[in-house]
Amino acid sequence: MKKTFTILIAFLCGTALLFGQVPHKLEKSGEYWLIDSPEDLIWLADELNLDPDNDGTPDFDNIEAKCASNYKLEADITFDPDSSLVDWNNDGVIDILVNDASGLAPIGYWSGEDYFSGTFDGQYHTIWNIYKSGRSRTAFFANLKDARIENLRLMNYRAYADLDYVAGIASRATVEGETGYNTIKRCWVEGQIRATRIGNSSAYSGGIIGRLKYGEVIECVSKVSIMTNLSENSRRAGGIVGRVSVSSDPPPLIQDCYSVSTITIFEQGGGIAGYINEDSSFSASIINCWSASNIIDADKNVGSVAGDFDATIVESTYFDSDIMATGVGNGDDASIAAVAGIPTAQFANEGNFFGWDFASTWKMGDVYGVQRPYLQWQDLVGEEVSVNDLNESGLIKAYPNPVTGTLNIENAPLNASYRMMNLVGQTIESGLITSSHMLLNTENYQKGIYLLQIGDQVNKILVK
Repeated sequence: MKKTFTILIAFLCGTALLFGQVPHKLEKSGEYWLIDSPEDLIWLADELNLDPDNDGTPDFDNIEAKCASNYKLEADITFDPDSSLVDWNNDGVIDILVNDASGLAPIGYWSGEDYFSGTFDGQYHTIWNIYKSGRSRTAFFANLKDARIENLRLMNYRAYADLDYVAGIASRATVEGETGYNTIKRCWVEGQIRATRIGNSSAYSGGIIGRLKYGEVIECVSKVSIMTNLSENSRRAGGIVGRVSVSSDPPPLIQDCYSVSTITIFEQGGGIAGYINEDSSFSASIINCWSASNIIDADKNVGSVAGDFDATIVESTYFDSDIMATGVGNGDDASIAAVAGIPTAQFANEGNFFGWDFASTWKMGDVYGVQRPYLQWQDLVGEEVSVNDLNESGLIKAYPNPVTGTLNIENAPLNASYRMMNLVGQTIESGLITSSHMLLNTENYQKGIYLLQIGDQVNKILVK
């Protein structure tokens, strides 16, 4: 990991002077630029700098090319929890009153052709203490088009805006026209979101995304506090998505997500989605989700799962009825009936979650002090990593480990050979990698330790 140092020499009129700016210097591995320092991340959010490796020669022709490239997070990144002590634009001067007042700029842009349209793979790393402040459109990413954001945790995330589209991962996943399907997968946000607009506008605030139009949100977690100004125009805030707009095929999808959030809003607030609009041709889907969220100080159309929706496909979705009595504030009868309330104590029973995949997606455990289902990939994050042997290469991932049924294999080269062996070298199963996310059934394996070989990489797999 690159190491950078700054020397603080003075505080003058709210400005900290530094001995020069700390250089960014991204390295590249295959098609991915590698990010492993705060300065690298600040460079990615810079709307002018096209020189990732800092060698004096731009590597991109324009911002559109920069936003269409692929990036991987190679390490946890930590900003100072006191946002006034961070040089958010990395110009060598901490100016908390002017240049650094907005915090970290959004990655990608709101309009034109400069949406973020590449891949950002967090590789299960965490970014700590991001601070953002602005008029509107305040999130880690601004606008997505054909983008993929995955395997990322944001902790102590703070986004404050005067207007709307305030969120954790992205302000908006929507573009003009019928193209640009986006995937936000395995993202985990904990923090505070504030949308304080006073006037004729909606909040569009979400723990994961403000507005989802073309895309899917899969296996995401939100523990956020969302606060709006409680005016009559304060609406459309959700623990996962603020507003879902249905107008395309495939329609938006929220699947295998959960939210333990608190939302203060006037109307259209929900732990999973605030508002889902009706479309005569397509229906959004909420599948296998749960919420233990609370919507407070509201006037109408709020619920633990959703505030207001029509023509929404809902399957096996639950809410904690001890925290909030209403699952859906307003919607069609079929959709409301599909959302089930269960008391806190019953969340500890896998049998209450009909059709959920507890072999490879979910597991039961401590979720903020309560026994509930959580996502197996969360064990890959931070100090709780349980599969160290599987991530040494940073490329091929096999999970869950231990496994009781289906083993997921990701990022292995297509058509590469694989072999599952016992500890004496006998081949139990072999074949070719046929997709970027391949499933291997271990239900008929005897309990014990196996060796999964893919190319030159060998991983230990415990079958229980």
